[in-house]
Amino acid sequence: LGSILRALGQNPTKAQVDDIMKKADKNGDGVLSKAEYVSLISGYMVDPEVVKAELREAFMTFDKLKRGYLDLKQMSKALKCVGEPLSEIEIKQLIKLADKNKDGKIDVDEFVDCLCQRM
Repeated sequence: LGSILRALGQNPTKAQVDDIMKKADKNGDGVLSKAEYVSLISGYMVDPEVVKAELREAFMTFDKLKRGYLDLKQMSKALKCVGEPLSEIEIKQLIKLADKNKDGKIDVDEFVDCLCQRM
């Protein structure tokens, strides 16, 4: 369980892993069955449609001029706000990857699709 959590970017202490295991191991045999594992993980899952709606709302917050797209400067500000301060080169690369219609800007659908793929 600890290695799974570490793979997900968590760094739990042994006591935390033991506590999670104790709660998840319903039959107390010291081993997580598939059903126990699914039950544990499902408690951490978020509905993808909720995530998409929240990303659309975030996009609208960053699109201060209400133009329907984010340019390099706006993407830089948006990424800083969400804790992902990237260099100008990295942002240009991100825009290039996300910009499906190749207009040099990120519209709301491109923004949502790009971030959902990264999750």
